[in-house]
Amino acid sequence: MYSWEQLHIEKGLVVTSDGGRHYVDGVTDLVLMQFVGQSDTSGTDLYDGDIVQTELGNVGEIVWAHGHAGFYIKLHNDGKTILTNNWLRLTKLGNIYQHQELLKERN
Repeated sequence: MYSWEQLHIEKGLVVTSDGGRHYVDGVTDLVLMQFVGQSDTSGTDLYDGDIVQTELGNVGEIVWAHGHAGFYIKLHNDGKTILTNNWLRLTKLGNIYQHQELLKERN
């Protein structure tokens, strides 16, 4: 794994600081996602933009909360948006870049 400072991204090519060249055919958009320092119940690392489900069945998105200078889970309940930092017993369902429908179906 590389930090974002170690990557140079060009169309169809990612060059790493150690000289590695990784070709990604057919990729026109590349999104770098920030690790939030937490894992879900199965040990899967969680990143900014991941969609997670709480033990109570609520579904939300992991976001950076500028005003709080930290990562939070943005839950959508009854039309209201709630920020929570309760990281216990989360299950990763996907991410907002590949699975946006997960948020739409449940909210």
